[in-house]
Amino acid sequence: MARSPRCVLAALAVLLFAVGCNDGKSGLTPAQACPQTQTLCGSVCATLATDPGNCGSCGKACAAGTACVAGACKSTCPPGGLQCPFDGGIACVNPQSDNLNCGACGTTCPTGKSCQSGTCQLTCPPGTLICPNEPGLCANPATDNQNCGGCSGSTDGGPGVVCPAGELCSNGTCQATCAPNYATCKPPADAGVDAGTDAGQPYCAQLGSDPNNCGSCGNACGPGGACCTGASGPFCANILYDAANCGQCGHSCGADTCEQGLCTPSVLSWLQFGASDLTQDAQSLYYLANLEVWQLPKGGGSPTIVSFPSGFSPQGLAVDSTHAYWSDVNTGWMWEGALPADGGFANPVFTTLFQPLLDPVPFGVAVDAHNAYYAGYDAGGQSGVIVGIPLQNVFVTTLASGSFQPNGLALDAVYIYWTDALHGQVLRTNKFGAFPVEVLATGQSVPAGLALDGNNLYWANSGNGTVMRGFYDGGTPVAIATGQLSPQRVAIDGTTIYWTDNAAGMVMKAPLQGGPVQPVAYQQYGPDGIVVDGQRVYWTNNGSVGAVMSAPK
Repeated sequence: MARSPRCVLAALAVLLFAVGCNDGKSGLTPAQACPQTQTLCGSVCATLATDPGNCGSCGKACAAGTACVAGACKSTCPPGGLQCPFDGGIACVNPQSDNLNCGACGTTCPTGKSCQSGTCQLTCPPGTLICPNEPGLCANPATDNQNCGGCSGSTDGGPGVVCPAGELCSNGTCQATCAPNYATCKPPADAGVDAGTDAGQPYCAQLGSDPNNCGSCGNACGPGGACCTGASGPFCANILYDAANCGQCGHSCGADTCEQGLCTPSVLSWLQFGASDLTQDAQSLYYLANLEVWQLPKGGGSPTIVSFPSGFSPQGLAVDSTHAYWSDVNTGWMWEGALPADGGFANPVFTTLFQPLLDPVPFGVAVDAHNAYYAGYDAGGQSGVIVGIPLQNVFVTTLASGSFQPNGLALDAVYIYWTDALHGQVLRTNKFGAFPVEVLATGQSVPAGLALDGNNLYWANSGNGTVMRGFYDGGTPVAIATGQLSPQRVAIDGTTIYWTDNAAGMVMKAPLQGGPVQPVAYQQYGPDGIVVDGQRVYWTNNGSVGAVMSAPK
């Protein structure tokens, strides 16, 4: 099952583990599996001072929107959050963007409107705008004579203009005639002032996509409508409830339904208590829950335990083509389990048997073709370490150590990168030996999850509710999103960044280069780990009974 020659160590490793070696840390029985700072609650090791499901004593759960502080449930809404009744308890919501609590608890945005900046505003199809001079209408800046190129009078990026008499707005500029591929429409003489008729004056229209002129001049799709193109030509779709065109044309929910422009998330697996770290390969998801490492088909089904035998307390997770790797607070070792999960024994990575790791940090494991990498810090959270763990039984290499508290971890071909929650930094060092640590960003607010795309760095600041884009040369970071409550982990594809907002119970997305921030899912219970593939977003919920979820991108 394991790589040679590591497999010959399995019996030794399990024996050492069973008799409680490594400074008297845990054996295989549940009672021995908990560190000294934790208490066994059923089959779960709980820190009674901070565990919201076992706060002060086993079984005492804190209500949604509260945290366990020093063994007591207390309010925990970050700045900008609002505590509102939810599902029999109290939830912390973001009143700036929550459609059910927009600006105040219980203020629900009606059909056709969404919560933007704390007020219910008209939901317009992609490519159209809400402009002050045409209230209640969706202006198309490509063709609207009153708002050509953008909202006229706006001081934001890309302001528009009112086209002078005798000129028409076409392709976002005022011209004497309509540009190619634009139709010239002539409304009735008594037409009113709106985005499609411009006070009875001729105007240009893209009949294949203009929601005010869908298929023909003046054919408006109305509130919640968008002009989509099908086999028979342009047609109006209700993007608020059409599962084939949810939120925008062509965005299919598959077998799921569409509600208020969002695909209802799919539950891939329930009863995944404390589900946190999440990673993937082409066919499966891998995650931590119930003090185990699990493998789950992306389409859902029965999860399989990778971390056999039980008795672990896994804290970080990574996979390659043949194994899953995790750190374990009970033994202080790095472990590996064969993939696909086959019920065989997991093995400790040999070099950590006699060189135990520091207390592990969540999301503190990564792997490449030659090494596993581990990020940890001491019990006081003041001294951190980044180490490389060769997969062929060589000594552990300390790549960095010092006053930092690593959180998010990411790799490229040369460097290992991490966020420092202690000092608000983004750091990196060379993977191939003892090189100086480089500071790529400072002044961040409890930076958490981290991702790379070869061009930029991306991370979430859980302290001030921002999602950031940074640079390999250490230039000034740029905010992609602000006004979030407590963004945690991030995932990216070629165009979009996705993140979990644990406090607000939301999964969000935005263009990598900045733009509209949009929800992927509302009313999640403690969304945490997140990954994305070509079609869907996947995340874990570590609140309530725990779950693994997915939704179309």
